[in-house]
Amino acid sequence: MPSGSVAVSPSDPATGPVSEPNAVVVRVEGHAITRAMFARALAGLVKSEGTNYVAPVPPNFNACIEHLEASSASSATSGSKLGATTLKDQCEQQYQTLEKHALDPLIVDQWVIGGAAEEGVHVSDKELAWALKKAEAGQSQAQAEQELASSGRTLADFALETKVQLLAEGIRHILAHKTAHVTQAQVADYYDAHKSLFGVPKRRDLEIVRANSDVEARKIKSELASGKTFASVVSKLPSAYQPIYSKNGVVLGYEPKLYREPPLDHAIFDAKPNTLSGPVGISLGYYDFKVTRTYPPHQKTLAQSEATIRQQLPSQMYKQALVAFIRSWRVRWIARTDCEAGYVVPKCRQFKPSGTAPPEKEDAYTLN
Repeated sequence: MPSGSVAVSPSDPATGPVSEPNAVVVRVEGHAITRAMFARALAGLVKSEGTNYVAPVPPNFNACIEHLEASSASSATSGSKLGATTLKDQCEQQYQTLEKHALDPLIVDQWVIGGAAEEGVHVSDKELAWALKKAEAGQSQAQAEQELASSGRTLADFALETKVQLLAEGIRHILAHKTAHVTQAQVADYYDAHKSLFGVPKRRDLEIVRANSDVEARKIKSELASGKTFASVVSKLPSAYQPIYSKNGVVLGYEPKLYREPPLDHAIFDAKPNTLSGPVGISLGYYDFKVTRTYPPHQKTLAQSEATIRQQLPSQMYKQALVAFIRSWRVRWIARTDCEAGYVVPKCRQFKPSGTAPPEKEDAYTLN
C-alpha cells in the first residue's frame, strides 16, 4: 500500500464493502453518518499527516506493521526487536485514534445542529452566505477549493463547519443573555460569599529613592537628612533605575508584597511614619525611604463593592451556566448517538470505557 493512502477492503470490518458507501455507521437521532462520510474524513486526516505517513488499515494493518518493523529495526539495539503482536497493537491504537478524530467532528456537527434547533437557534441562508464571504477574505472559489483540498475538505465541508460554528455561537448568545441581568439579591449573595475579595489591606504612602550601592545610598540619606527633598534627589538620578510605581520619588497606597522583596517590604511596614529609613539592600539595589502616611486595613461595604460586582458577576454567571449546560448537553446527546460495531468512539451510547485507560478529558467550555 502506498504511503499516505487508506485502502478499503471488501472484507474490512471497520470500513466495510466498497459497494456500501451509503451504509449508516452512526445515527444521531434522525441524522445519519455514512461509511463514505467517515472514509472521507479519515482520508483527510491521513493526508494531513504528510506523504511519509503510513496509514493503519484494519483488520490486518500489514503496511503499518511493516513500517513500524522497519523503523524499530533501524533504531533498536541487538535483541530488542519488537514482536509482531506488539506492532499490530500499536497500529490498532493508531487507527483508533484516527477513527475518533474522524468521527468526533461528524458527530458533534449533528449534536450542534440538533441542539440549536431545540434552543430555537437558526442560521439563515443570508447569514451563512455573509459569514462564508467574510471567511474567504477575497479569495476566488478556485483558490478556496485549492486551500481546502490540502486537508481533504471541500467548500461544502467548509460551509457546514461555518454553519455549525454560527449555531454554537447562537447557543452561547442565549446563555449570555440569560445571565446578563444581575439582581440585587445575587449581588448581595456574591458579596457575602467573597468578602475577602473586598478587603482593603494596610497601605502606606512613602517617598523612596534607589541607589546603586550602600555607599551611594548612605550619601543620599545624609543629603535627605540635611533638608534635601526626595524629588530633588531623584531628579538627578536616572529615572529608569528608580523604583517601580514611584513618581518623582513618591509611591501612593503601597500594599504588602508589592515589591516582592521581603526585606524591603518588611522595612516599609515596620518603619515609623515621617522617619527617614534605610539603606535597605536587596537584589535590585539600595533604598532610602520615608513613610508619610499610614492606612489601616478595612472592609469595603456592600454599597462600595456593588459596582465592581455588577461588572464582574455576569461573566462568572455565564461561565457557570455554560459549563453546566455543556455537561448536561454531552450526557443528553451521547444518549442519542448510536454507533455500529467497529465505529464506537467515546461520543457513542455504546461506548464502554476501559478500566485501565484514563477518562477522556473534555474542554468544559466547548460544545463537543
